[in-house]
Amino acid sequence: MPSNGGPVRVAGPERPAARLTREAALLAVERPRLVGAARWVWARPWTVLPLSFVAFGVLGASNPDSDAVMFLAAGRRLLGPQGLDVFADPELQLGPLALLLAGVVAAIADVLGVSALFLLGAVQAVLVLVLAQAVAGRAATRGGTSPDVARWVLTAVLLLSGSLAEATMMGHAEEIGLGLALAWAALSCMDGRRWSVGLVLGLAVGVKLWAILGLPLALVDRRPRAAAARVAVALALALALYGPFLVWGDVRTFEFVWAVSGPSTVGLALGTAAPAGWGLRIAQGVAVLVVGAGLAWRRAEPLAVVAAVLAVRLLLDPIRFPYYSGPLLAVLVLWAWTSSAGVVRGLRVPVLVAAPVVTLAPYLLPHGLQAVVGTAVLVGVVVVATRSALGRTRATVIHRPHLPEAAGTTT
Repeated sequence: MPSNGGPVRVAGPERPAARLTREAALLAVERPRLVGAARWVWARPWTVLPLSFVAFGVLGASNPDSDAVMFLAAGRRLLGPQGLDVFADPELQLGPLALLLAGVVAAIADVLGVSALFLLGAVQAVLVLVLAQAVAGRAATRGGTSPDVARWVLTAVLLLSGSLAEATMMGHAEEIGLGLALAWAALSCMDGRRWSVGLVLGLAVGVKLWAILGLPLALVDRRPRAAAARVAVALALALALYGPFLVWGDVRTFEFVWAVSGPSTVGLALGTAAPAGWGLRIAQGVAVLVVGAGLAWRRAEPLAVVAAVLAVRLLLDPIRFPYYSGPLLAVLVLWAWTSSAGVVRGLRVPVLVAAPVVTLAPYLLPHGLQAVVGTAVLVGVVVVATRSALGRTRATVIHRPHLPEAAGTTT
């Protein structure tokens, strides 16, 4: 007992973060070269790209039945004398920019004498990872968090959760890339950019038509005139990309009819007997416009709007293939690890734990259970995005400075 008669204070257990810091300091003293090398790699997430090129090339070549086979053939046709008729096949739901990449990759593979499937899988995966690290760094800087942490977390999820591997094996790595492109557009919009936002959105539509659902992101900064200019640029660019095919080519893209899949919310609600046409796609677009524009106007965080747009898209999509969750998963990880909202930061660990589960669930759960769980998760994403937007709105009102009620008011 101390001399003053007070109680003796016993030190509690060391916190994990403090212990990790202490162990790291000791390791830096004992193994300086090892720690120096680790720090060098930590500051350069791009060091994963060479190995990723090889690994995802092998994955892409491992599935000769993937849609990449069709895309490579269409890419070759695009670069041939009948290129404007490439969309005569209604099943081809890929845009001209993605087909151009596939055609160029196929031509290079032929010259090098390597597998076109290998090269396409490798190139697409590296492009996705480069875009992911760029978006993560930008989002972290805006959110006041560590760019290196955000880059490595998102890179690790894409590499280790199986989401990018699944998309690559199915020939659809562009899906994740589109989700990240929409995130970039939303962040650019919040930074006050005008023309670059429209450019990114227009290029995304040129990769795949469903990216047009990202148009509500043009309103993220709540400036209607600027939003109108961004949308005009995006639509003009999309028209320039698709126009030659529509005018001089044979386009049957809009003749395609989707069979409703069992794991989808549409299948859960309406059954899978009747096919789904473009009428459902229009309803999907209207719902995304309402939700996305509404959240943007309520001052939601940029990535919250992107997450809600992607979630509503999946809720009203007649198809839910395993790789469909990739774009939303990437944006959710990015949002959770760069957000300033407490309700969102609390989802950091749950999102990381859920990442591999989302990838494996289609292979472990029956269709009906997939539809129920998937629907609940997607609705939950929209709810969290809405809650965070309402919280930001209240905070803005509370901290708004007092202004005179009318011009000329005396004090």
